[in-house]
Amino acid sequence: MIARQNRLKLIEWTIDTLTYFQNPITNKVGIEKIAHLSNVNNVGVPSVTCDYYMENPHWDSNGIDIEGGLIEIIEAMPMIGAHILVLPLVDNSSISDKQNIDLDFFSGLTSRLSNRNVRIAFELDLEPDSALRFIESFNPEHFGINYDIGNSASLGFNPREEISKYGHRILNVHIKDRLLGGSTVPLGLGSADFKSVLEELQRSSFPGNFILQTARATDGDHLGELLRNIDFFKRALIDA
Repeated sequence: MIARQNRLKLIEWTIDTLTYFQNPITNKVGIEKIAHLSNVNNVGVPSVTCDYYMENPHWDSNGIDIEGGLIEIIEAMPMIGAHILVLPLVDNSSISDKQNIDLDFFSGLTSRLSNRNVRIAFELDLEPDSALRFIESFNPEHFGINYDIGNSASLGFNPREEISKYGHRILNVHIKDRLLGGSTVPLGLGSADFKSVLEELQRSSFPGNFILQTARATDGDHLGELLRNIDFFKRALIDA
């Protein structure tokens, strides 16, 4: 209802560990309700962010059936119209300082992805050359990249270099602003170079969606903050 009233056309569904079993996408009744509300409000759910995996990477899952959980999510996604599964390989699931990570774990999901017409978009914290080498080890029919503008800005990466190298593999973009080496801040107050990002995405013919993953309101007016961020990003699109 709120999304429809404010002319929001799509949202990205989020799944975390703490409320995994309460998440509607994990049961038949919940899936049907998501699909119904999406339809009657004309608000699409094209993608799912799996923070569940970020909090429990397969190499450090403490006995949790990570593969089974991901398969359950992949199976449910088409029933709500979602076809991109964002897997964050950042923070607790970062591979930047790890060796010999079992990449076959992800490739083992390929048949499920193919059967359900779902693609995985990895969110990475790797420098551009490493990110390119990583993603090129995966079949582009099933795997790509989720580009997070704020995270890259926080790491000090050059967006023109990043996107010129692997823009052809970007499936989804998170709109965020962060301080260099710091936290998430309202759009325009951090280190993100939106103009360069948007110009490079245009050059790479980015075909996907822009998903707001912006800072929460400090005064509790989250809707107002969201609408201000939308206006900021619309202006950035015009200027690019």
